[in-house]
Amino acid sequence: MKNQTIYNKQGTFILDENGIIHITPIKNSKITSEIANEVIKTVHLIANDKPYALLIDNREVSSIDLTAQKLFAKKSNNKNTIAVAFIIKSPLSYIVVNFFIKLNKLSKPTKFFLSTSEAINWLKGNL
Repeated sequence: MKNQTIYNKQGTFILDENGIIHITPIKNSKITSEIANEVIKTVHLIANDKPYALLIDNREVSSIDLTAQKLFAKKSNNKNTIAVAFIIKSPLSYIVVNFFIKLNKLSKPTKFFLSTSEAINWLKGNL
């Protein structure tokens, strides 16, 4: 698989050779439903209808509204997603992300990490 990169106003999206899409939102992102829809479109564009794993760097996100959370969790928006890893900046972030996962009953393997390399290794194990 060839590496691809897309930069837009939501952040950076990189598809690596392993089939992992790395998402790095812009600093202090406030994720609304409009932004969530753009992120989903960008992921589908870079994935080109092939299966992928998501590595989401959640350290720079300041908030995600409820409608955006529901859009991200919607099964039809994740049909080719194999697994999702969140990179978080602190154990306190774990509580917020864990609440999102439980609230939205995600159907894909999902885990949080403080380390990018650990997250990538876990995702590789799910591909």
